[in-house]
Amino acid sequence: MADLGSFRRAAAELGYTQSALSHQVAALEAALGWLLFHRPGGRGQVRLTPAGEAVCRRARRALGEVEAIAADAEEAERGESVRVRVGVSQTAAAEIMPPALRSFRDEYPGVEVVLSAVDDSAGADGLRKGRFDLAFINNPEPDDVIEAVPMLEDPWVILTRRDSAIAELR
Repeated sequence: MADLGSFRRAAAELGYTQSALSHQVAALEAALGWLLFHRPGGRGQVRLTPAGEAVCRRARRALGEVEAIAADAEEAERGESVRVRVGVSQTAAAEIMPPALRSFRDEYPGVEVVLSAVDDSAGADGLRKGRFDLAFINNPEPDDVIEAVPMLEDPWVILTRRDSAIAELR
C-alpha cells in the first residue's frame, strides 16, 4: 500500500482480498497503537502517516535481513562458505580495507570477502539492489533502505608556515 497508494491494488498484488488486507493492517495498527495510513476515502490515495513511514522503513530492513538469513542458510545447507560482498572505492580499498580484512579474517576465518570497486552512487545502488552486503562510501544520501553507519572522522586541516603572510589571516 505504501508503494501502490491503495488497499485494492496492494491486495491484488499480494493475492489477498481487500478486506483481508484491511483486517491485517487494522490488527497491526491496534497492536502498535498507531495509525499507519491516512485513508482519505473515495479515490484519494492511501499514504503513510509519520508513524507508518517509520514502521515501513524498519519493516523493509527486517525483510531484507530475513532474505539474507534465508540465503545464508541455503548456502550453509549446500556446504558453501558464507560470502560477504563489499563495494569499495579505490581510497577505501587502499587505506581502510587491508587492516580491516586482516582483523575480520582473524575473527571470521570461514567467511569469504569479495571486494568490488565502485564509486559512491554505485555503492549505494548496489546495496539497494542486493548486489552488495556492505559498501564503504563517502557522504551518502539519506535513504529508507540503507542504514549509514559513520566509521571514521577525517579532520581536514590547512597547513602553512608560521611565518607566512597567510598564517596572519586567521
